[in-house]
Amino acid sequence: MSGKPFHPDEIDIRAGQLIATFRQQQGLSQKDLANQLGITFQQIQKYENAGNRISISRFYKILQVLQVSFSGFFTELGNSALYDEPMRRAIDRLWRLPANDQKLIYAMIDRLWSDVNKAVVPQKKKFTGLPRKFLQNG
Repeated sequence: MSGKPFHPDEIDIRAGQLIATFRQQQGLSQKDLANQLGITFQQIQKYENAGNRISISRFYKILQVLQVSFSGFFTELGNSALYDEPMRRAIDRLWRLPANDQKLIYAMIDRLWSDVNKAVVPQKKKFTGLPRKFLQNG
């Protein structure tokens, strides 16, 4: 280590947010994830808030626990919807709802997208919003 202070860039911040999002999607607390990795929940907080860098070996172990592939992680890292803070908060709240409530909201979103696509958006440029796979648990 060079001893230089860590100054996270936008990608570090987004990666931390994405780890938090996937952790919440799995129904894990920071303490749960930390216990599975053999570290403290404070370290998970630092990773999620981009306070500390994550080694590649630790990153790999985090993805294993969260059941996310490297390619899946980096695909979502490029998804701009994650970085829209109001959208991220809405998604976080959605994942905390009971499964039946989530299904109801998914159905409402599907209906809204269908209505928007039929009424407003020309056929060649359909509104897609968040990818459906991103909204689904598992």
